[in-house]
Amino acid sequence: MAVNTGFPCKIVRYVYVLGATPYVFYVDLKAEALKAVGVLEHMTHIFAGFRIPILQINVISSNELLRIVVFADVKDEKTADAIARELKNVPYALQT
Repeated sequence: MAVNTGFPCKIVRYVYVLGATPYVFYVDLKAEALKAVGVLEHMTHIFAGFRIPILQINVISSNELLRIVVFADVKDEKTADAIARELKNVPYALQT
């Protein structure tokens, strides 16, 4: 069985905020996450815990998975890495 490493949708625009340092976080979730309650809330609480403003959130779904793309104003790589580690623990997250 072939594995598709791409995703069927591209994000062509994103919000621009003067002075922001946008980092992009991709979180792939199992398709069941679409019917689950609180998954997106869990993700936003991670950013809030670091006091990081979210600039934009995109949700892209396919039959097999759900991709959440978060643009956030993160000022340093250490914080970005810490957020990425916590996002791996979101319910239904696929470990990549």
